[in-house]
Amino acid sequence: MPDVIRALRDADPAPRNRWSDTAEGRATRDRAFAMPLTPASRRRHAYSGLVAAAVVLVIVASVAIVTRRSEDVGPASSSDFVHGKWTMIPAERTRGLENPSLIWTGKELVVSGAVSVCCWHGEAYNPRTDKWRSIADPPTVPDRYLVWTGEELISWSSGQAYDPARDRWRSIPPAPVTAAPETRAVWTGRELVVLGAIAECPPNADCSTLPNAAAAYDPKTDTWRRLPDLPRAPEGGVSVAWNGVAVVVAWATCCGGATFAYSPEADTWREIAAPPPEVANGEIARTGRGLVGVGMGSGLWIGAFQLRDGWRPIVEKRPVVYVCQVRATVVPGGEFVTCPQPALYLDLQKRVWHSLPQPPVLVGATVWTGRELLALSVDGMHLLRYRPGR
Repeated sequence: MPDVIRALRDADPAPRNRWSDTAEGRATRDRAFAMPLTPASRRRHAYSGLVAAAVVLVIVASVAIVTRRSEDVGPASSSDFVHGKWTMIPAERTRGLENPSLIWTGKELVVSGAVSVCCWHGEAYNPRTDKWRSIADPPTVPDRYLVWTGEELISWSSGQAYDPARDRWRSIPPAPVTAAPETRAVWTGRELVVLGAIAECPPNADCSTLPNAAAAYDPKTDTWRRLPDLPRAPEGGVSVAWNGVAVVVAWATCCGGATFAYSPEADTWREIAAPPPEVANGEIARTGRGLVGVGMGSGLWIGAFQLRDGWRPIVEKRPVVYVCQVRATVVPGGEFVTCPQPALYLDLQKRVWHSLPQPPVLVGATVWTGRELLALSVDGMHLLRYRPGR
């Protein structure tokens, strides 16, 4: 039985008849891990031949990327995506932002970041009206640990959340953990899970300072709860994603690495498979084919891997001309990818790379709106729009 499936089975407290060690039970576990947990996916047969075409576009940047799934209205095919067109508009209001984050709310693109040590600024862009607006100033300077829930933007480490529909900030309770360099956070659909942090220590207590603590915040009840610590503290490059069943975190170093899965229902961590360096140096994301990791290898190439019974390559390595940091943006059925140039398209069904039209400037953070890609240039001075061909 594949290690990753065994881990999810052990972590899932569901009735044993659904996850029984039979042919039907194994197929059920495989589908649960490999595909999003939607009614349609449950009706599909063995995942080895039943996934929709996926697109992977890797966007390279040193900025935080947070996306929200919205109604996908295109492209209809891979050829549509390959034959799209870039347009560029000025973005003077975002110039000078340090490590900006891009968040698509379903209506607006929220761009925010630090202006200096003391200050923070945010702007919202509506692609339908082609207009910008300044968002309300927060009570305190938010940090870089920003997560979108589908309703509000949470800055958990600074204890506040922003509602773009009302243009209003609110305070949230302080977290029982503090941020560390390798801290990551992910939204599960119900809770914000923070991992790789340092636990709060009572005065005069002998506490561990390892960044392996974890916690979860529920916006509905406005409460935090401590989660079991990670069995090991993350190190090196760290990637995290929610696959519909578990929070999966992966990292790799020169001497090894680890992948762990956390089941919110069982409240348990399980180790599954050590990732290749490309996964830890890039990003993992939930696609129509389950979790896919794309990143830079030890040489001048980009690799793509799928997590099933371990991390397995799904396409030949793509050579690049220089070392870069890889980020992933989810688009219909998959992800979109650049390094920062050339722009590439990976069809996961056909398992082949395609080159896309090159953007006029180096691309930073990118989000998918359901109709087009919106990207911020590396210098923050331009907003780029990429609409697939029809």
